[in-house]
Amino acid sequence: MKSEAIAIRSGYLKLAAIGCPTLHVPVNDAEQIVRIWERYRDENGIGASDMKRGCGDLVGADGGVVAHISYNSRIWDVNGKPIY
Repeated sequence: MKSEAIAIRSGYLKLAAIGCPTLHVPVNDAEQIVRIWERYRDENGIGASDMKRGCGDLVGADGGVVAHISYNSRIWDVNGKPIY
């Protein structure tokens, strides 16, 4: 799957987990999203049950969710279809 399929311009990745800072990190493509998510998850020792609502959401410039990265670093479109 190509990362261009979820290029995000002026959007961000929402990161939020119990006991961790909530972050809105600007992102551009799937590879960057995966790297950022894995670093946040691994450095903070986050388990899947620690993720707060909206953690892993990819938010576009209009404020709407355009995709989601799951605990296992897979990226899904808003309909639950794997895209990366």
